[in-house]
Amino acid sequence: MLVFFVMFGGLLLIPIYLQNLRGLSAFQAGLILLPQALVSMVAMIAGGRLVDLIGAKAVTIPGLLIIGFANWQLSFITLHTPYWWLQVLLMLRGTALGLAIQPLGVVAMSEIRQAHLPLASAMMTVARSIASSLGIAVLTTLVQTHSKVHYSHLAEQVTATSPLGHLLPRISAFFMAHGASAEAARRAALQVIAGLVQRQATVLAIQDAFFFAAIFVGAALIATLLVREKRELTRRSHGMGAPAEGVEEELSASPDKAVEVL
Repeated sequence: MLVFFVMFGGLLLIPIYLQNLRGLSAFQAGLILLPQALVSMVAMIAGGRLVDLIGAKAVTIPGLLIIGFANWQLSFITLHTPYWWLQVLLMLRGTALGLAIQPLGVVAMSEIRQAHLPLASAMMTVARSIASSLGIAVLTTLVQTHSKVHYSHLAEQVTATSPLGHLLPRISAFFMAHGASAEAARRAALQVIAGLVQRQATVLAIQDAFFFAAIFVGAALIATLLVREKRELTRRSHGMGAPAEGVEEELSASPDKAVEVL
């Protein structure tokens, strides 16, 4: 569940950033997010096959390190971050998604008897949904609370001598030139400045959320190290010879075990 929390927690923040802060349409934001989905699909297929060759931990740990790096880089996101760099980070997240989710799912299902596979699959789906929803809820709540804090700090810095303070008369003059009264122009200019401050505060809050997610990767790494990998009979399936010593006796003693492994 920790891995699902880390992986899916930041999924909602990027569309909010692209549409609400960068002014993109839903279609344009979807085009930026599309490479992440394609890379994730390929990585899931590759991750599932790599488990049979090098083990689940050897695949999952690099995936978690990759998403930790991507989240750390996303903690420096600004209103002027190039879209190509954002796509690179999102594709790294997609790669990590495939390398971490699929191997852990394979290991979890390998420990289940065949008769219990339907129930185990349903429970795994429920756990994934709960963890992803919890991650999204925690990070969006963090963004909302921190954006208010950052807004208060930034608003305190808006004075008559600050850059935004110097911008106020120019914005007021612009509205007055378009027929607004002096009072209406001043109110409109204050709203524009408040909107600029709010945008910057939201970006800072999103940075905090991704930084929190990057730190949380450490807990997911510890949980991954505690995963007990089951020794599979992969030698025979890959043409690498007979099973290891002692496995034949175990299979002959337990037919159910043989069905489960083979």
